[in-house]
Amino acid sequence: MLFIRYVVIIFCLMLMVGACVSESYYQSDKSTSNEQSLQKLDEQTTPNKINSDDESLDVSFENETSPEELLEPESSFGSISIDQYTEIPNIPKLPNLKPGWLWDTDGPIILSSKPGTSFDEVLLLDSQAFVDIVVFNASLTPVDSSFNVDIFFDNQRVYEIKFKGPTPATGFRRSIDIMTGIIDSLNITTGEHVIKIIIDPDNLIKEFDELDNVFEKTFVWSNHQIQDQFSKTYSNDELKSILANVSELLLETSPIIDTNASVGLDEVLNIADAGIFLLTGSSILDERIRVQILSRKEYLNRVDTDFRDIFALDDGTNYQAIAREKDFQKNYSLGKKSRLNGMIDIVIDGSHPFDLVMSTLVHELGHALQDLISPQQTEDNKSANAVELMAIREAEAQQFERAFWLAIQEFTGENLLSFPYSKSRYEYINLNTYVDPTTGYYQHELGRIIQWLAVLSDINLKDLKNELMKNGQLSAQSGFRLFQYLTKIEPEEASTYVDNLLLGFDSYLNDIISFQQSRLLKTGPGVSSGYLGLEKVGLLMP
Repeated sequence: MLFIRYVVIIFCLMLMVGACVSESYYQSDKSTSNEQSLQKLDEQTTPNKINSDDESLDVSFENETSPEELLEPESSFGSISIDQYTEIPNIPKLPNLKPGWLWDTDGPIILSSKPGTSFDEVLLLDSQAFVDIVVFNASLTPVDSSFNVDIFFDNQRVYEIKFKGPTPATGFRRSIDIMTGIIDSLNITTGEHVIKIIIDPDNLIKEFDELDNVFEKTFVWSNHQIQDQFSKTYSNDELKSILANVSELLLETSPIIDTNASVGLDEVLNIADAGIFLLTGSSILDERIRVQILSRKEYLNRVDTDFRDIFALDDGTNYQAIAREKDFQKNYSLGKKSRLNGMIDIVIDGSHPFDLVMSTLVHELGHALQDLISPQQTEDNKSANAVELMAIREAEAQQFERAFWLAIQEFTGENLLSFPYSKSRYEYINLNTYVDPTTGYYQHELGRIIQWLAVLSDINLKDLKNELMKNGQLSAQSGFRLFQYLTKIEPEEASTYVDNLLLGFDSYLNDIISFQQSRLLKTGPGVSSGYLGLEKVGLLMP
């Protein structure tokens, strides 16, 4: 099986041109149900200069107002068709100044009561306020001259920053802890106030997009100290109430985004959070994770927007590969996890039933938790590790997804992951056990194999192997332990770890298939047809 690594080098390089530190969840055709079963595929591409929140883009400069650190015309976009299906944007070779989002910060405008911070605060009327402003050149063309940024408070221009000297391609400019005296002089009242920036207000810099130079944010001033919020918890009764209808919802066929759907978007998010709380003991609501469930049109628009930024930060060498990747995502992607606007961002296509939307959401939340626990696995950009690291991250998200459904099954007593025997399911298992490195996006298949081989052959997981041999599967908590274990693999160890696991593939293949087939029930209390959207989770993972 070691040949896998070398056969797919060209494929890996193609993936890397779409590098956007993101993971995507795709539909598949290798299923017993064309509409309900999925392959989960991650666009596990290496970090590159395509994201304004990518730490690899950190650039420092001298700044007139902040010596300690630097980092309505029409848009000029057009498009060029490269075949009957695919278009690439015709992006002029010009710079593009826009509001800048550094990773793990609160963005282009940050307001806090103390210097040296990167997050917003609720401000007290009698306290000082420190302002940070961040601008990003989102192109491969440098800005050769200085430029200004106007700052407005409640639509009144109150300050001007002059960023001196050139700004390189993909460079950040920062002005830190400014405007303290200005803010103090404004006689601010309690409540909401809006701070706005306009970059290059006189349009002295010719840019390929003049429509993204304005950004505003609302801040709150209070006359009393706001208490810190406590971590989100759930009582058993609350969990029972939230999860009571999951088994019925899994049989729904209406799209989640449909106004007539029997479950609302808030309920979907609550179920996801409750299940994750059962599994991990903590809430995703306490993390810097943004989740959006979008209509199909909104989701496709988001893909277009993401890829516009990728095109802008490519020199043209990879345009056709990027364009085809974009086309593939628009046709097959169900969800995406990215680093965007200073935090982890998840978008889900809500034009599908509950089972697909929930599985996609939990899968992407698995990627999000990996990013929080082990950011180095997301940030590694060494092509020598790319294939194996993509597969490890996929294995993590897949096992997290399975453990989530097991946690709900164990808590509610519902039989969610049982499937009656059928010849098509028997063949489905055989079809999805082998890894074909000649097919695109095969890392999801390799991810499932990694899970099995890690449990069966990694000496550090011997107790998990014993549990698998005894019960034929892992419990929810054991699955979460496997997830956590895989997140601890350092990027530079990924290739060796996966290669060593694959040495035992032929030896363990029959055992893996036997475990999977043993889950097909010929008699007993299984669901009459099984929840089709959970086939992979129920059958193909340890």
